[in-house]
Amino acid sequence: MTERLPERMTEAAEMLERFEGEWERARGVLEAREADEVLHGGAASGHADEASEEHGWTVGATYAHLARWMERGREQSRRSVAGEELLPPFDEASMSEQNEQWLAEDVQRGLEQAREWAEAAHAAWLADLRALPPERWTDTVRSNLDGNGFGHFTEHIEYAIEGVVDQADAWWARYTDIVDAAAGHELHAPGGGWMSAADYAHHARWMGQSRAALERRLRGEPPPADQEHEDVLNARWQAEDATLTLEAAKGRATEARAALLGRLREVPAEAWDGVVMRIAYDDPVWHLRTHLRWLIEGVEAQADDRWQRLTAALDAHPGEVLHHDGEPWTAVEVYGHLGHWIDAAIAVAEAGADGPAVAKQYPWREVNDRWAAEDRAMDLDTVRRRTVASREQLLTMLRDRPVEAWTGFGLAWARGNLAGHLDEHLGFLEAGRDE
Repeated sequence: MTERLPERMTEAAEMLERFEGEWERARGVLEAREADEVLHGGAASGHADEASEEHGWTVGATYAHLARWMERGREQSRRSVAGEELLPPFDEASMSEQNEQWLAEDVQRGLEQAREWAEAAHAAWLADLRALPPERWTDTVRSNLDGNGFGHFTEHIEYAIEGVVDQADAWWARYTDIVDAAAGHELHAPGGGWMSAADYAHHARWMGQSRAALERRLRGEPPPADQEHEDVLNARWQAEDATLTLEAAKGRATEARAALLGRLREVPAEAWDGVVMRIAYDDPVWHLRTHLRWLIEGVEAQADDRWQRLTAALDAHPGEVLHHDGEPWTAVEVYGHLGHWIDAAIAVAEAGADGPAVAKQYPWREVNDRWAAEDRAMDLDTVRRRTVASREQLLTMLRDRPVEAWTGFGLAWARGNLAGHLDEHLGFLEAGRDE
């Protein structure tokens, strides 16, 4: 977008070749990402402004941005060749303001519309340039083809590279926080067998596969024709890694990830294409995020399993003393007790609170006694409805809240109060019946 002359490419044919080649590379890099994925936030790229902080640079917004500047470059080139007055140049401040205005508009566009717009802008400008005899290429044509064309494409490829590496680091920190906090619990639906060690070992294997795929790509080799299906690989690896401790499995994953990210950082920007971007994105970002989403869905499945079992037991004995905790506990105390702690889990998740803050806010013996006294004064149906509403609120939070909004502690507390706490009271009921 800056008005600068290319230092090396002065021949029209060479510049046209780069205009086509860099566009294909940029398209490959963009298509390697999810449609709604934020490629970068703007700060590292020099495209930081209020709109980028609010919306982020998605694939669609980037296509639209490139389309706008190609259209400007084409018009500026046409005016230059025709001898007309050029469009007024942007300074840094006005360019940032214009980008911000456009981004706020373009995030509303669908990906397909933005992609088609960019493809059309590229094709129209390319047709103009091919029809223009080389001797009529002015310095303005050349500078716009660089600044608003292939040079601009290269800039956004580099921004996407910086963004995916930053996202890989952020998602690894988020993943380890949540998976470590879930140690000792099943991560997916009941009976799935995926504990934290198995999950780490799984990612270690796939990070290694990605590193091998990257090396093949850089050597220009195709993928192996006889590669086993991922389901077959996953089953075999899970069996082979079943005896790994959490520490050992996490160590393997940490090393495999470091090797992959280290190698990606060594790859020159000009060697990145859609395949390399997909490798950089799939296991370091997408795969971790997918497993965290499964983990959250697993909390819901475990919560439903425990809820059905506990409520069946409570509803079968509504007025009986079920167990003692200083005072006799009937169904009303148990329902009320569970509901209060679910409310606490909601507050913890919303506040992003940590262990010390929660221990200070909820001294368990004190609040248990106070809540039990309050609930004994209420009828069972009222307390049960209140707890059902609180539970549904927390489950809705699990379904709707972005994965990145959860901390390991907050999710562990949600799991504990939706499933683990119910396990505890199922145990109390069993013990009470045995007395």
